[in-house]
Order: sequence, then C-alpha cells, then structure tokens
Amino acid sequence: MVDFQSPHCHRVCKYALCLVHFQPPQDLHLPTIEQYASMQPRSIKYASMTITLCNQKGGAGKTTLTLLLAMALEEAGRSVAILDRDPQQTATRAISHLRGQELTSIDLVAKAGSHDVTIIDTAPRLDDVLARSISESHRAILVCSPSPADLWSTQESREFVIKHLPKDSKSAVLFNSVLKGARISRDLTELAKLIGFPALRNCIIRRQCYQYAIIQGWIILKPLERSEIQSAALEIGTM
Repeated sequence: MVDFQSPHCHRVCKYALCLVHFQPPQDLHLPTIEQYASMQPRSIKYASMTITLCNQKGGAGKTTLTLLLAMALEEAGRSVAILDRDPQQTATRAISHLRGQELTSIDLVAKAGSHDVTIIDTAPRLDDVLARSISESHRAILVCSPSPADLWSTQESREFVIKHLPKDSKSAVLFNSVLKGARISRDLTELAKLIGFPALRNCIIRRQCYQYAIIQGWIILKPLERSEIQSAALEIGTM
C-alpha cells in the first residue's frame, strides 16, 4: 500500500498541482502515419486480444479512449469490436451512430473472441461485472488523469485488478487528459509508482478534437492526433 502521508507522496502530488512549462522528454517519439502503417500489429502474440479499460472514478475518459483506441486499431487493419458493459451505453450509441454514417466498421458484441481485438468499456465501479471483464482480458488498462484525486481512487482500482487479472495478462496505467506543456508530464512515471502499476510510455494529451471524433469519426483527427492514439494502442498491444 502507498503511504499518502509520506514526503515522497507529497512531493509528487505537489507536482500534480504545479503546472508550468517544460521541454518534452527527448525519449518520447510518436511514429508518423507512414511509420505506424509499416509496423506489424499482428506480431501481438494473442490471436484474439481482449482489453479492458477501467477505473472506479467517473470522468477518467474510459469511454472516449475505448472508442479512440478501437478506431486506431481499425485504421491499422485489425478487426475490432467493443463490448459495452457500462450501463450508460455511450460507446454503443457512438458506434451505432458512426456505423450509420458509414464512418466505421467497428462491431458491437456481447462476447469477446470473434475479432482481432475486443475492447471492453466498463462502468466507474468495482463490481462483479468489472471482475468478469478483467478476468477475461489479456490487458487491463487503468485510465487515470494526473491529479491527486484520480491517483487516490485508482489505488483501490489497482487492488481490484490484481485480484482478478489472469496470471499471464498484463496491466498498466494510461494517463489521459494530460495538459500539454505541463511539468507534470515529466513525472508520470513517478505518479504511476503511487498507484503501483507501470505507466505506459505514451500518454493522451487533453484535446477537444477527441470528443468530436466520437460523433464525426476518425477522419476529423489530424496526423499528430491520430499518431498519439495509434502509439498508445500499439504500446498496449505489444506490452
């Protein structure tokens, strides 16, 4: 368990509240669209991969990322499905709308395993539905914004994931809604240590366009925005 009263915790959380400009890490390189297209997504060792996005805290961006990651994988040539286990059914409505506009071929399914990749969207609660979703998954991704409130709630979600994740499956933290140009972006690895899971090397910058993509589809995103989502999807698949 993490001691949130420790000086180390106070120092890292202080960073989370101190948003100042910085130079982006030199080791963080997003592939271009051409480079991404040349990668081999089928090098993923599972014939069919199931990914669960979760966090007990609402507003972390699970549904938006479920849709964006699914679009990125579809763009890479994978057959993709979404299994919507969130009672709000936002992902279901979004995919139904996009399919109606012929903007995607992503399927909605009631069971994983019939596609190259199935992404499970979950409700913001630790319950039997989430436990089942995690137990069926090759990847459990904790979606978290870099704020103290999200870090504290994600700590409890971490224990839940550990309890239900299959032995050979993997888990990680995906930091979402990161403020561009903020000092906190340099400290995501340290923040992830407070949760107890490794952070994905790629994070998702706060961009309004990602909300529009849910309605207007992948085509409205610019190359840099697409590359950001594609990089995260590729990292999840090959971690």
